Formats: sequence, C-alpha cells, structure tokens
Amino acid sequence: MSPEYRSIRIADTGAALRLLSEVYSDARRALAEFISNAADAYLQGEREGIRRDWRCEVHLGSRDIKVLDNGPGITRARLLELPSHVTLSAKSGDSHQKGHKAIGLLAYASFCREMRLISRAEGEQDTYETFWSTERQYSP
Repeated sequence: MSPEYRSIRIADTGAALRLLSEVYSDARRALAEFISNAADAYLQGEREGIRRDWRCEVHLGSRDIKVLDNGPGITRARLLELPSHVTLSAKSGDSHQKGHKAIGLLAYASFCREMRLISRAEGEQDTYETFWSTERQYSP
C-alpha cells in the first residue's frame, strides 16, 4: 500500500500558543527576549537614520517587571498586527538582528499572566498600548 499525504494542522491554536510560550522555561531567558527585541528595534532605527544613545532599563518590582527603552518605537499598525503574526517574523533573513522566530513576545506567559506593550513610534505624537493576557489578548 502506498503512503497517503496528510497535511499537518493545529487543532487547538490556543494550546499551541501556550506550548510555544513554554519554550522559555527560565524566566531570565524569557526576559532576555524583551531586551533582545529592544536591541533589534534600535538597530532597525539606526538603519532608518535614527541616531541616539540607546538605553534599555529593566525594573524588577514586587508585582511587575518593566523593560524600558528609547528605541524607535512601534507604530499602532504594527501593534495591531503582532498578535496575528506569531511565528511570522519581520526579521527573517536579517543576520544582523537577533530575533527571527516571532515567538519572543509569547515569552511573557512563562513568568507572568499579563503583558502590556506601550509604545510611541518615532515621529508620532500618540502613544499606544496593547495588552496580552494568558486568558485573552487585547489590542489598541
């Protein structure tokens, strides 16, 4: 009997996303993903002619962790598309940027229940926020 071709499909997308977030078994590695994303954004900003002394600060509180940077920011349109682009990296093929799997933002779920991403893109006046939760995701 000849083999039959069957496509692989994800039966439970929510379960698959939870499993992807568990790739980061150590909270320090998960936190490093956010710092790496800030560094990649800064590199992209330099390519676009944005020059400044890059800063990235990590504040560890008793109930929250904040990663603050002065990179070029994320546009509202990009914030809106992030939840629907998990595993579809804009950095693919760019050997100078660290990230390329597009699962790093899911890392928050390995050490907390909620993530807020607050950003103002370079040259824009408005600041936007997206809220991700292990229960539900909300966008701006």
